[in-house]
Amino acid sequence: MYRHVLVPTDFSAVSLQATKHACDLVRALGGQLTLLHVLGGDTNPEDARLHLEALRHLARRPPTLLTRNGAPEGVVSSILTCVSEQRADLIVLGASGEGGADRLGSVARELAFRASVPVHVIPAVLTRSGGTPRAWRNIVQSG
Repeated sequence: MYRHVLVPTDFSAVSLQATKHACDLVRALGGQLTLLHVLGGDTNPEDARLHLEALRHLARRPPTLLTRNGAPEGVVSSILTCVSEQRADLIVLGASGEGGADRLGSVARELAFRASVPVHVIPAVLTRSGGTPRAWRNIVQSG
């Protein structure tokens, strides 16, 4: 099925949910996990590395930890370049980033359209109860 899962993370709460979900997925299916943080203009690379190290414990087997500079090409292009370089066959990310949890974020939306591999988008709150979370209803209605 999926042999290499790439998880772009901005260290937000939604991103943490996506990381946990990806770890569960890789644990169930086997394969390899890569955690990626794309550096912004004011992000300290050492802080990013420490955050990635803190997420490492969520996986059964140690994931590959990567940081990329997003400056010249942008976040989405950096993620897509990493997908190609790492030969990932699935992207798992949170529905929204630091901007808010009530709508699909621009990175998730653009990856859904531009990626050549499946994109698994994780909502802010994963529940087993019935019904569609309000945020997902908003996405469907606005789409």
